[in-house]
Amino acid sequence: MLKNVIKEVMMLNKKLLLGLIILSIILCFCITNFSFAADVDWSKYPEKNVNIIVGSNPGGSDDLIVQTFIPFLEKYLGTNVVSVYKPGAGGVAAWAYIVNNTKPDGHTLGMAKAPHLAAAEILRKEEKEHKWEDIVPLYSVIIDPNILIVKVDSPFNTLDDYVQYCKDNPRVLTLSTATVGGDDWIVASLLLKAAEIECIIVPFLSDSFVRQSLLGGHIASSVMNVGGTMGMIRDGSAKALAVFSNKRSEFLPDVPTTVELGYNITGGSLRGFAFKSGTPIEAVKIMEKALHDATNDPAFLRKAKEIGFDVIPMNKEEFTKYLNSNLEDVKLLFEKL
Repeated sequence: MLKNVIKEVMMLNKKLLLGLIILSIILCFCITNFSFAADVDWSKYPEKNVNIIVGSNPGGSDDLIVQTFIPFLEKYLGTNVVSVYKPGAGGVAAWAYIVNNTKPDGHTLGMAKAPHLAAAEILRKEEKEHKWEDIVPLYSVIIDPNILIVKVDSPFNTLDDYVQYCKDNPRVLTLSTATVGGDDWIVASLLLKAAEIECIIVPFLSDSFVRQSLLGGHIASSVMNVGGTMGMIRDGSAKALAVFSNKRSEFLPDVPTTVELGYNITGGSLRGFAFKSGTPIEAVKIMEKALHDATNDPAFLRKAKEIGFDVIPMNKEEFTKYLNSNLEDVKLLFEKL
């Protein structure tokens, strides 16, 4: 009996000791982070280069947006901004790098994209290394509608031509997208379902490879974004069959929308920026203001219009609400698919 009592007391002491150790670690972490925030002279922030972690390869739509935006962000931050490429799994690799290899000190920005973040939360829940709560949305910059394009010498001139051919020749045409679960993959899947056709969907690591495959004649058709295809359309190497929107793009006014053609399918990529959780609120406020000023700079607005980007500014609160709402929308969407 006495032995049992002693054993229980020892077990209780071990649990108490373990609890105290864990509590000490938590307190040390909090004190360290508090000291960091308290000791920093935020009037001098940022004190070094700011890195933007891009979840795709150079040369794609993400890169085009980042390289267009960087000079204006540098203007308002007063420091150099450097793009770092971590492609793979629809942004999962980029956020794994941010969570595991960077400090929450306000000097690392991640691209926050919808519906990609939501799709990763659903499709890649087991493999991804970040949590939804690890991402602190700061500001949205642009939305880029999806578009169905073919090479200029393609026999298809309208969406009806394309759909009819697929009906007559199921699983013959190839349709490329960038990564599984991204905006173009989603609308491509929805189009096949709504039109009751079968294509061979070929997902690539990023849209720079999608572009190469289309122009090289290896793929018959592609779903991309308007901003990333304007160069091909303007130089006559590709033609657009439809924009996945409920209104015509001001950059391609002659291209019909999927909605007006009888398919209630809309989609695009909303792109903004976010910090890793744990970043001091002082850095969050300063960066949010710099992103706001850069996005609303008249010169950036002109540049974005030249390229074909729709600027959709949202502050931290608005962007956070949008991403949370998008997560629920994408869950329902994947149930349909």
